[in-house]
Amino acid sequence: QFSAAQTPVVYQISPPSGIPGNLIEIYGKTIAGRYETLDFNVDYIDGPAILMAEGDGWISLCSFADRQTGSIYPIQAEDGVGTMQCRVEGNHIGSHNVSFSVFNKGKSAVHKDAWLISAKQELFLYQIHSEIASVFPAGGSLGGGTDLTITGDYFEEPVQVTSAGVPCKVKHVSPQQIICTTEPVGKGRRLGVPQPGNRGLLFEVWDDASDLTEAGPGYRWQFVPNASSPVRFLSAAKHSFSSRLRGFFVAPQTNNYTFWIQADGQASLYLSLSEDPGNKVRIASIPAGNSEWSGNWVKNWSESWQPKSQKFELTGGLRYYLEALHHGKTPSNGMRVGVQIHNTWLNPQVVNSYYRERHEIRARALHLPEVQMLTVTGTGWFSISGNSVLRRRIHTNATAQQVQTAIEELLSVGCDTEPTSAKILFHDGFEKEGTRASVTTGHVVSGTEPFCGRFSICRPSQLVKTSPSTLTRYDLTEYTHVCFAHKGHMSRIFHISVSYTNVSLCSVKRNLTCLWDFNETDHKSWMFTCTDVWRGCVNHSTLLQDLPATSPVFVHQIDLLSPMLQKETPGSFYLDEIIITDRAVTVSQRDPKPPWLGGRIIEAVTVVGSSPTYNVSWLASGCGASLPLLSLRGALLCEGSEEVGYLYLSTEDVRVSVITQRLQKSSPPIGGTFRIHLAGTVISGVSVHISSHHLRKLLQDNTDNSTAPYFKASDLIVTKDSNSCYESIWTLTWKRKTGDLPNFISVSAENLTGLKPTISSRVIYDGGVFIGPIFGDMLATFNNKTQVVVVVNDVPATCSGLCSFQFSQEMTPLVSDVEYSSDDGSQATVVIRGVGFTEQNTTLQVEVNNTTCHIVTLNRTEVVCNMERLPVGVYLLTLLVRPYGFALNASTGEVIFLRVEPKLVAIEPPRASEIGGLRVALRGTGLEGVNLVLFGSQPCPILDNARNSTRIECKVPSRGAEDAAVHVTLVSGYQSTTVTNLFQYDLSLNPTVVSLSRNRSGIAGGQELQIGISSFTSYRGADVKVQIGHSWAHIQAQTDCGVNVTLPALAAGWYNVSVIINGVAVTSNR
Repeated sequence: QFSAAQTPVVYQISPPSGIPGNLIEIYGKTIAGRYETLDFNVDYIDGPAILMAEGDGWISLCSFADRQTGSIYPIQAEDGVGTMQCRVEGNHIGSHNVSFSVFNKGKSAVHKDAWLISAKQELFLYQIHSEIASVFPAGGSLGGGTDLTITGDYFEEPVQVTSAGVPCKVKHVSPQQIICTTEPVGKGRRLGVPQPGNRGLLFEVWDDASDLTEAGPGYRWQFVPNASSPVRFLSAAKHSFSSRLRGFFVAPQTNNYTFWIQADGQASLYLSLSEDPGNKVRIASIPAGNSEWSGNWVKNWSESWQPKSQKFELTGGLRYYLEALHHGKTPSNGMRVGVQIHNTWLNPQVVNSYYRERHEIRARALHLPEVQMLTVTGTGWFSISGNSVLRRRIHTNATAQQVQTAIEELLSVGCDTEPTSAKILFHDGFEKEGTRASVTTGHVVSGTEPFCGRFSICRPSQLVKTSPSTLTRYDLTEYTHVCFAHKGHMSRIFHISVSYTNVSLCSVKRNLTCLWDFNETDHKSWMFTCTDVWRGCVNHSTLLQDLPATSPVFVHQIDLLSPMLQKETPGSFYLDEIIITDRAVTVSQRDPKPPWLGGRIIEAVTVVGSSPTYNVSWLASGCGASLPLLSLRGALLCEGSEEVGYLYLSTEDVRVSVITQRLQKSSPPIGGTFRIHLAGTVISGVSVHISSHHLRKLLQDNTDNSTAPYFKASDLIVTKDSNSCYESIWTLTWKRKTGDLPNFISVSAENLTGLKPTISSRVIYDGGVFIGPIFGDMLATFNNKTQVVVVVNDVPATCSGLCSFQFSQEMTPLVSDVEYSSDDGSQATVVIRGVGFTEQNTTLQVEVNNTTCHIVTLNRTEVVCNMERLPVGVYLLTLLVRPYGFALNASTGEVIFLRVEPKLVAIEPPRASEIGGLRVALRGTGLEGVNLVLFGSQPCPILDNARNSTRIECKVPSRGAEDAAVHVTLVSGYQSTTVTNLFQYDLSLNPTVVSLSRNRSGIAGGQELQIGISSFTSYRGADVKVQIGHSWAHIQAQTDCGVNVTLPALAAGWYNVSVIINGVAVTSNR
């Protein structure tokens, strides 16, 4: 039969992370209290503990043997629960589950509270990470190219290395060393303070808050593995101290996040939506100590208590500056920072740290007390009485505290305890603050009639718990009885935890279930009972058969049946006058009881002032009309005085007079109605006194398509958590629904009554998994220098030494000029000029287009190298100067480019007529990639049948509007080169009209005219036009000597003959 009681369970692994070889402590239900034995009839721990990596299933051992001493690490176990220690022997980096086995019982299970959550949202118990010890060199070029040697331990593939967030290309990995080459920093990279480092945060402490800098009083620091204060480090702090956690939150993935802060003193939490601390804003704060993450948040609407932040959408992989500041007093548990991840595969069935969505609505009015002014004149005595028997005499010069004490005594229920010979170990009537720590749950109340005094406690779940501050030693064999007064629906069942030394001289702890010695009673009245816990339960229990007759039995705690389990008797119950004694005692109330006017109880009284005037403030239970506390009997009445009150003032001395005057009536209770706003619906007329049942039905009856999935859900739970005269709080949550739900509900006032009534809503929890404190693999340390960060198998390493590497301008070689030249052959020469070079050939390397340029000469400012000739284009040039790294462009601070341009040396012939059309040869180098030649802005058509790398032929265009000394541009793809002073248009080379075959013709036209043009052979085929007067002549033919045209019909007269070649008018020498 499978049995939970027979299953070993892991409750916690401490510490939760570390390097291989570390000692870890396993806390859980061990069942067994020993290691392997030859006695097969007893339970024992069978074999080493096992670590199994989540994801890849890698198995490592954790040995219980101390190899240094040759012994076994001891088991500290009591009643089957305890701790074991083992040393991690595997070196696999990752997040691991931890288990152990018990002979005849099997493998351990994991308690839901034990699971930790990694940055990858893996569940694990122990995370193993690598360790960095040192980095060499300490600095290098901004251009990258520095070879880093990282020493440490437990490195393995896969591994990623960055420096200042810049990737470092890994070349070699061994368990103790990584060699990588830095890449260029690039523009926009933050190199200022602070710099993110490896896993963890920086923790700092000061002796006070006067100067929170490194020069402040008592400053000291250390790196911590997660977002919590190291308690041991704080133990050396002075009585008052200030501490700070700061670093970076590394968002595991793009998601919504909420941050929480918890501390035992005033604390604040800051976040920047970048790495820059200058952009930080306060996102959460608490004004005083907070023992739990959500303490003073749930059901507390005080604006000063904001332990959680708003919801932030953060981008995966980015770092966000995080800072927490704490002002505390020793001894201190410090502070912790937690985070909630909202969109996750995790749910409450997997982990207990999942928060379900929870919304609250609160209606509230101010509750002001009744205030009366008491004026006493004369010297002597006056009296305050509740009835004819209860009376307190007060001198006219009494202090405000003396007056308040007298009033409180009159309002208290007096009690007597018998027999007086009883030996009492513990007595708590909840009247003094110092004794309330004995009951850890429940809250002290004054709004219900107490059994004794003025206070009782409501719905406690723990009656007594021994501790140094309450009970240090509670021997049940000596103090056998537990007595108390109770009222309401209280279960008879209780649980008691005891320990003793058995007959085998072993310490044993037992948990017993017992019954209180009382029957069902009137739930509306107080009843005082005593139970002999020793004889009635413990002494006859079968679980204590191994108890020696004379052995003491020590009580650790007594727990009442949880109110959540009292299904048959729901409702509140109250306890008062808890007594632990050696016999049965009785506590009886004295007569007469304090006055209760109309059944209302005075909850609080405060007196301020001094003789002769005192202001008395008080609050009464219930929602009735305001009533005075003090009334005059036989004393002078003043305007505003009342005849009837709780207590009466009187004076028998004629020298003393007493006057009362009401200064303030208590404020009225809240009432009226409010509106509920849903996505597309407004619900009006909702009463502030609406029950949780009717509110749930109201929401379900007013849903639309957007809200129906939430309000129509069968697991919607609406409760009314506060229902006082001045406040009502309703809570909405879901029993099964998970996820981050939208904020679909808001409220507004409609017709509220009371003093300054308000209605508001808020989200207590957005759905999501909570991680507290934030685990180290989601954090990066705060540093003043850029850091080398190593991540092995997606797990960030820790830095135990110096892990800084500085990208330095001083260590960066700079190139100011690059010159390229080539001859007619296949070789080219590159000349590089700048600063920061070396004179050693072996430490310098030049590459162009990933091709080595062989160094010819070098010094600290110039490098000359040879390589194969390159086509025209732009090429990346890298200059590596070891050990610093790559050089950068001195003017831009970026990478270096070599521009190989076509070089034009000469144009033959260098002169031509303005008409163009002349075939010219362009001579130079690198001309093979030229695809366009421009004379000025006009193209010179390239003749492809006559070109190579040193020569191009093209036909010169006409001059047009260009200057005579025209510049020539060579275009190669997206690159162009322009030269001047190599070519000129020469007017003297233009052709001229030298002859006409006739100068007369008939008016009908049609005759042929031969026009002689000098040097026309070079322009045959050009665009030639002939104009006679204003008419164009038809060109019949072009010859080597000119053109032949047909004359147009013209009227009689003389006409000018114009010849235009390529848009240029040809002149005549006649």
